Amino acid sequence: MTKETIWNVPLQHAAAFFHDQIDVTEAGSHAFVFRSCRISIKELKPARTGIWSSKRVQLRLEGEDADVEEIYHRFFLRFLSMG
Repeated sequence: MTKETIWNVPLQHAAAFFHDQIDVTEAGSHAFVFRSCRISIKELKPARTGIWSSKRVQLRLEGEDADVEEIYHRFFLRFLSMG
């Protein structure tokens, strides 16, 4: 399964989330592994709405369905209110 989503979250916050997970290991620059799931975070151009801008990242998860869903669910709950 591959899941790609875009979040209005600074790159540092997304990376810190994965660093804080005891069952996730770092696999390179902004890359992580959770069981069979390979995780990558890519910084995107800020979103602009009028005078406002917000930092954005693209989150890409690839692996077995259950592993992708589990780590994505954790990320989703952590950043739900941030968009």
